[in-house]
Amino acid sequence: MSAGLGYWNDVIALNDNIAYAVGASEHIFGTEDGGKHWNDQLFVADSGKSLNSIEYANEGTVFVCGDGGRIYRKTAIATSIDKPKVQLVNNIYPVPARSELNIVFKDSDNKTIIIYNQLGIMVMKQTQVEVAGLKLDISALCNGHYIISIQANGYAENLSFIKH
Repeated sequence: MSAGLGYWNDVIALNDNIAYAVGASEHIFGTEDGGKHWNDQLFVADSGKSLNSIEYANEGTVFVCGDGGRIYRKTAIATSIDKPKVQLVNNIYPVPARSELNIVFKDSDNKTIIIYNQLGIMVMKQTQVEVAGLKLDISALCNGHYIISIQANGYAENLSFIKH
């Protein structure tokens, strides 16, 4: 990455070759050769705001969280991979949920579950979930809208739910 463009807040790797980085420069940089060369993928002109985190959603789509709770959805990110859409979750219920959220998975492979609030801040994370169904205790979460990211075998499925 070019010097003088600021510091980097987050990097996400899609595989051994493809990765993206965000930071204070309002740019999203990408590499397709394992980090040897970084290219300016996108510019977010937002009055000097920093980009704080980046999350892979699906083929060519990332979500970027910036200062002040701004969330940007960027599509058509250039990649050289062609990943098929994979469904990891059969169902989440009840929606809205009060204290427990039930998740029914397609299989019992090892998964990571991350929950983000409306500002894009991670509020809960569970790793090494190897079950076909899970009752997730969400009683400590404030009422509101959340994004739940299920990640397994290099794929991610993002769903939303409401905590009442």
